[in-house]
Amino acid sequence: MNDHPFFVALVGTTTSATSFVISLLPHLTAGVQFATACVGLIAAVLTAVYMSRKVKHQNNEKTD
Repeated sequence: MNDHPFFVALVGTTTSATSFVISLLPHLTAGVQFATACVGLIAAVLTAVYMSRKVKHQNNEKTD
């Protein structure tokens, strides 16, 4: 094993950072689920607005 101080510091920092991220995984996945739900809700609203405008436009063409 390499005993160079930089290598030892890099391994220690990487191990600590990896442990920290792993400890946060439940919180991160909850955040991702919340963000996915928000994006899905926005997409649903935009789709409803788009379709309602399209239907109104088609109805206006039929009456003209």
